[in-house]
Amino acid sequence: MIHYKNLDLMQFGKKNVFPDGLNRLSVLRFVLVIMILILPLVATACDQETDSPDKEESEQQYSVSEKHSDIDEPISLKDKDSEQLVEGVRANPMSKLEIVSVENHQPALEPRSVGIDDRIYGTGEGNTLWRGSDAFEDMEIFTGEDVFDFQSHGYGTPYFVTRTASGYIVVTDGESEENRGAIFFSENFTQGYELKEEFTYDHHPIMFGNTWYHGEYEPEQIVLLAERGDGKGKLWATFDGGKSWENIRTAERFDEDQQLHHHTAVYDPYQGRIWNSQGDGANAALYISDDLGKSWRNISGEIETDLPHNQFQPTLLAPTMHTIIFGGDSGGTHAGLLEIPRDHDFEGNQENFVLERAIGVWDQQPTYKQYGTAPYAQEDSEIYIVLPSAYDDEKRAFVVGSGDHGRSFHLLGTYPNHHLEYGEQLTLGIVGPCRDGYLYGIWDTEADEHTMVVFDPPEWEAATE
Repeated sequence: MIHYKNLDLMQFGKKNVFPDGLNRLSVLRFVLVIMILILPLVATACDQETDSPDKEESEQQYSVSEKHSDIDEPISLKDKDSEQLVEGVRANPMSKLEIVSVENHQPALEPRSVGIDDRIYGTGEGNTLWRGSDAFEDMEIFTGEDVFDFQSHGYGTPYFVTRTASGYIVVTDGESEENRGAIFFSENFTQGYELKEEFTYDHHPIMFGNTWYHGEYEPEQIVLLAERGDGKGKLWATFDGGKSWENIRTAERFDEDQQLHHHTAVYDPYQGRIWNSQGDGANAALYISDDLGKSWRNISGEIETDLPHNQFQPTLLAPTMHTIIFGGDSGGTHAGLLEIPRDHDFEGNQENFVLERAIGVWDQQPTYKQYGTAPYAQEDSEIYIVLPSAYDDEKRAFVVGSGDHGRSFHLLGTYPNHHLEYGEQLTLGIVGPCRDGYLYGIWDTEADEHTMVVFDPPEWEAATE
C-alpha cells in the first residue's frame, strides 16, 4: 500500500515526490484503470435507485433539500418556448378565482397549513385533526379516540397543525382549565405527541400569528407562533421542524394604558430575516431580526411614508422577492394591502424602509375592519391573500393575488357574507396551494354552515405595456 501522509502538494513537478520509486506516469495509469472499473458500477447503482418504487405515504421521509429547490431563484413567469421562468415581467390574471366546491366535512372545519408533503392540514370540532388534497377527494379525518387526547393535558383542543420534515406540530387553543395554549410535537400524525412548551397564562394562538417555512435545508424548518393576549406574550420559534423551541422575543410595553399583544411574525427567506409586529396604539411596533431572533431592531421610527397613519402593527407580513406585504390594522387608510419594497442597494444598516400602498379594495371600509390575514397561499411567483370582514357581517370578503412576486396585485374575488350574526367566509385566511394546485378556506354562510371552499387559482400571463 502506498501512503501519502504529509505529502507536500507544492512539490508536484519536482523529482522524487512519489514514494517507493513510483513516477507520475505510473500513478496516472493506476488512477485511470480504477476509474474505468468503477464508473460502470456507479451508473448501474444510480439506475437501480431511480427505478425503485416509491415508499408508502405513511413511511415517506421528506428531505427539505428536495423540496422547493428553486425557491430563491429570481423568476416570475414561464417562457413558453424554453419553459424557463423569465425575470422582470409583470403578470395579469387570465381569470378570477373559480370555486371548485363547497362541502361540509364535519368534524373537519378549518384548513390551517400546507405540510411539507404538499397536503392541507387542519383542525375541527373538539379533538380533531385532518389532512387532505385533491379538492377533498383524498381526505383523512381523525377524531375522538382515534387521535391523541390533547384535552386531557389541560391545554384545550387542536387549533393549528402542520407537517415538517421532522414530524407534526400541533398548537392547542387553551380553552380549558390551564387557560393557555401549548405546543406539541410527534413523529406520528395521530399519536405520541409530547408537550414542548406552554404559552403565557391567559394567552392563546390566533390565526394570523402562525406562519411556517418548510425551507430548502434542515436549519430552515422554521415555524413561528405568536401568543395572543393582553400582556408580555412570547414569540415561539422552532428551527428544526418542531423538535425544539425557544422564545425569541417577548412583546415590549410602551404604554400601560394600551393593550399589548403580538400580531404576527414571519420568516423572510430572501434576506434570512424574521419580521414581528405588535400592537396596539402606543404599543404598536415593527421589529426585524437578522440573526434568527438573537437580537432585534425596532424599525418603526425608520419607516418613511406619505400615508395618513403609521401602519406599524400589521396583522399580515408576507415576504416576496420584491417586497414585504403588509395587512394594515389602522383607521387611517382604506381596506387594501400596503408594502415595503425591498431596498436592494443598501449598505450596512443604512437600509431604507418606505411604506406604500400596494392595492386598495374598498374606499368605504377602514383597514382595521378589513385587514389582511395569515395564512396566505404562496408558491413560486404567485401569492394569494384574503381580506375578510372582521367586524361587520354585512361586509364582503376580498381575495387579491399576484403572479409576479408581488410587483403588482389584482382583485380576484369578492364574496358577500349573507347577513350572518358573524360572517365566517375566509376569516381564517386562505391555505395552499397543495399538491393539486387548489386553494382552501372556511366558508360558513347562512346557506352553507360549517363548510369549506376550494378555489382554482387563475393562470397568469405577461402584462403588455
